[in-house]
Amino acid sequence: MCIIAIKPAHHKMIDNSIIETMFENNPDGAGYMYAYNNRVHIEKGFMTLKELLKSLENLKKKIDIDEIPLILHFRISTSGKTDGATCHPFPVTSDLSALRKTHIITTLGMAHNGIISDFEEKKSIYSDTQLFINKCVSYLYDMNPKFLHDDRTKKLLEPIINGSRLAFLNSHGNIYRIGDWIENDGVYYSNEGYIPWQSRYYHYNDAYYSKYYYGDDYYYYGDEDQELKILEKLEAYEEITNSEDICYIRTMYDIVEETENTEIYDVVGMFVKVDPVASRAIRLEGVD
Repeated sequence: MCIIAIKPAHHKMIDNSIIETMFENNPDGAGYMYAYNNRVHIEKGFMTLKELLKSLENLKKKIDIDEIPLILHFRISTSGKTDGATCHPFPVTSDLSALRKTHIITTLGMAHNGIISDFEEKKSIYSDTQLFINKCVSYLYDMNPKFLHDDRTKKLLEPIINGSRLAFLNSHGNIYRIGDWIENDGVYYSNEGYIPWQSRYYHYNDAYYSKYYYGDDYYYYGDEDQELKILEKLEAYEEITNSEDICYIRTMYDIVEETENTEIYDVVGMFVKVDPVASRAIRLEGVD
């Protein structure tokens, strides 16, 4: 699902506890961008919370972080590689090598929350966001460097991004948001993934499943249509290969066991195995 957090200029930095929550909910890497000295600085590829917090602390020693606009992104992988180079944000450019740089200075940066299915390519190292920038946004920028000031830009992009949220930051410190956002204490979030988890504990009496420990389950107001669609697939023991559905499972339900290439979730009382490498999920047969 991912989450973007936008801290405007002249606003206190986001609290570390909120940053920790966003990272825990979206653990496939993080990054941030900020505007300073008429340039956009992108730092990304933080695959642990410790790395991210250390980088932010180092930034605080160099500049007054409260005074600059800063955009954070926390990733759940749905396409492309799960590595530092595929973390957001990205420079707006058609140069694919630049889109994989973890440290870069540019004039316009972009972060994305959602899935743009028209730009997903199977087995590609590039994510849908990188290819969307490479094939679409960069050309809008080349044709008109002020395209974000044009009201027609939103009308053009909204049908393409299909409910996604986009955040742009330019070298002058201007922030542009496309999509629906949540404002909380002056900070804009692309979804509710910044809300702390509420602890609940469960266990099964069955000897085999008693080893599964149910930990944290966070607040979520679900998409009932999507949930029904997933449950119908699971009841029929059908494999789920749609990346959006897999992302939904990984984001919205309790994880009960995790190994190197397998995650097991409790989807309303049904155990579901997710294989991140093969990008598929299936109900575990024989389990109620």
